[in-house]
Amino acid sequence: MNSFFTRMKRHGGRQLLVCICLTVFTTVNVCAKSMAQTVTLRMKEATLQEVFKQLEKKSDYRFLYQSDEAAATKVKDLAMVNSSISTVLDYCLANTGLGYEIDGNYIIIKALDKVPAIPQEIETIHGVVTDTDGNPLPGVAVMISGTTIGVSTNANGEFE
Repeated sequence: MNSFFTRMKRHGGRQLLVCICLTVFTTVNVCAKSMAQTVTLRMKEATLQEVFKQLEKKSDYRFLYQSDEAAATKVKDLAMVNSSISTVLDYCLANTGLGYEIDGNYIIIKALDKVPAIPQEIETIHGVVTDTDGNPLPGVAVMISGTTIGVSTNANGEFE
């Protein structure tokens, strides 16, 4: 390792170090600028697809989305002045069931995970499990056919 640093000193190591630092700082600056891009966008009765096309023209981002979904979804009147891409997308995608993910220069539009509906009515089933002689059977598993929902009978063979 010492020979590396010795050679660097002899052959302009400071210049190399300055070049490396400038490269790192420039790269960080370019990344920060792309994340802080702002756009001005005014559109009426536009579809998401039309909004995405305008955002592609006015930024360094490219959009990936299902065209039929984006073409069918209308956006309320849009009037954004010097707004971040995230602000525009949050506004356009509100209440659509769609979200976005930024990956480098790509913005991926995707359906949000939907929470399954909770049944409004729950039916309770009662019963007793007995053997052929009519004696109650405790600890028997009782399952709803085709599901993983079930209970065990109590000491009297009863279930609910």
